[in-house]
Amino acid sequence: MRRSWSRRTLSILATVITLLAMTATPAHADPYWQAHGDSSSWNCGLPEFSSVYGGGYYVRHKTCIVVNGNYTQAVVIVENYAGYAITIEAPQVQLYQAPGKLIYNRFCHESTLNSGRTTACFGPTTRRACGTRVQAQAVVTYGRAEALQANSLTTEMCT
Repeated sequence: MRRSWSRRTLSILATVITLLAMTATPAHADPYWQAHGDSSSWNCGLPEFSSVYGGGYYVRHKTCIVVNGNYTQAVVIVENYAGYAITIEAPQVQLYQAPGKLIYNRFCHESTLNSGRTTACFGPTTRRACGTRVQAQAVVTYGRAEALQANSLTTEMCT
């Protein structure tokens, strides 16, 4: 026996799916490091370089603010140009609403970053009104020996 769906049943199902999609919260990955891929919605500050292990190589990190419409999040990216693995940690990944109002401060756990690899730690996604100016700031430590701070560009929401 073939069962057909009534228009009413299909309409209710479509409404439920739409409501679930609208109430889903944006994802975030803090406090863990993960792969990333940046795009035009990423506004990064100048990178900070370090040679904390005493060699002639550099480890680089930069802080970015990601803005998609009126959703934003802070991201810190670390790149390892060393010939061996290093230990990284970001005790502060902060999102600010200009001028200087702290929205959140997250901690990204200690992790090993292999040579030639790049990783990122994302703060939670938050919603801000259009026209709001936001900035991210992060402190990264390498092997618990040095802490370097980097700032993102200040970016206006919904632009």
